[in-house]
Amino acid sequence: AEAVAAMLAKRLGGILTNGACSAVSETAGAFSLGVASGDVRMFSVMKRVTQRRRSRGRIIQLKQTHYEPKPDGYTPLPLSLMSSGYIRRIIKTRSSEAQDLASRIDWERYKCEATGVRWHPVGGWRVQFDRRDYEHNFFVKVDMYFRVAIHGFDRAKELAIGYRRRLEAEWDEQLRIWAKLDAEREQRRLERRAAKEQAQAASVYDATASDAW
Repeated sequence: AEAVAAMLAKRLGGILTNGACSAVSETAGAFSLGVASGDVRMFSVMKRVTQRRRSRGRIIQLKQTHYEPKPDGYTPLPLSLMSSGYIRRIIKTRSSEAQDLASRIDWERYKCEATGVRWHPVGGWRVQFDRRDYEHNFFVKVDMYFRVAIHGFDRAKELAIGYRRRLEAEWDEQLRIWAKLDAEREQRRLERRAAKEQAQAASVYDATASDAW
């Protein structure tokens, strides 16, 4: 305790009085022993204070609502619509003006039942096609856009659906060609194998006949 008082006096750049020294000594002793004079409790170990989160140990999930089955023929809106800032603000804004604008939009036009065709926020219909055939080392990946500014909304959608169906038809045709080629190759292999076995049987027969004579 006296050493702590002396150190404090040195840092203060002066000499402490007897009363100040006794107070510093008493405080230093309280910190070192864990007991202070009077009714105040002092602790020598200073711990880092951390605030515990209210969500600790809890399962955070969205609010559960009653499930309502979708009607027959229901087609959801494409998620790509939310990628456009203008449409996203109209849908999420609760103002009367935004709700009025949202009611004027024909959302059914943005739906597409064709596989691989969807609306894209660039302002066009996007066609995606990805097929892989590792056996024949043949890979096809298509990512094409039909923009409304060039073809118009309905025409761009029609062209996108037609192009997607064309890709599927060409892929099916290629599969049939591969099946035909594989069948012909397998037939030639079987013929070669049969000819080889026949030649081996003939050589064995000739050797047996020569030994018999």
